[in-house]
Amino acid sequence: MTDTDLKLEFTIQRCPTDDQLKYALAYLEGELIIKIDEQVYFHEPGIMLVEFGIVLNKWLAKVKATDQAVPMEYFTMDHDAGEGAILTLKPVDNACYLIHSIWQKSACPRLMNEQELTVAATSFIEGLHTELGRRGLVGLVATLS
Repeated sequence: MTDTDLKLEFTIQRCPTDDQLKYALAYLEGELIIKIDEQVYFHEPGIMLVEFGIVLNKWLAKVKATDQAVPMEYFTMDHDAGEGAILTLKPVDNACYLIHSIWQKSACPRLMNEQELTVAATSFIEGLHTELGRRGLVGLVATLS
């Protein structure tokens, strides 16, 4: 994999307790930071990280299956969809995307190419897999896959 100027960083802030494991997806929350060219574009605590990872996984699968630029919209069960998607990847052509968030800290400084998006998404998912496994949340690892 190549290095990218797009980073999807996270810190788990809240894990499900034993009595919440049945609905662990909703109880595992954390801070999500998106950096573009070393600048913070998005920074929010309380994001359902596994839910976000599932959306990224589905997007990656569609990109690979179609070999075309595919839009992505991240809505969460925690947020009113009427306000818009928390994060949107909108294809501009077959290899570039415009990234937008209703909670962005600033406008995206440039178009993102598909390769850097897929590398960042894959890295996020792999990092989340590792962290969930380290915390013994095997059921969530399986959900994310």
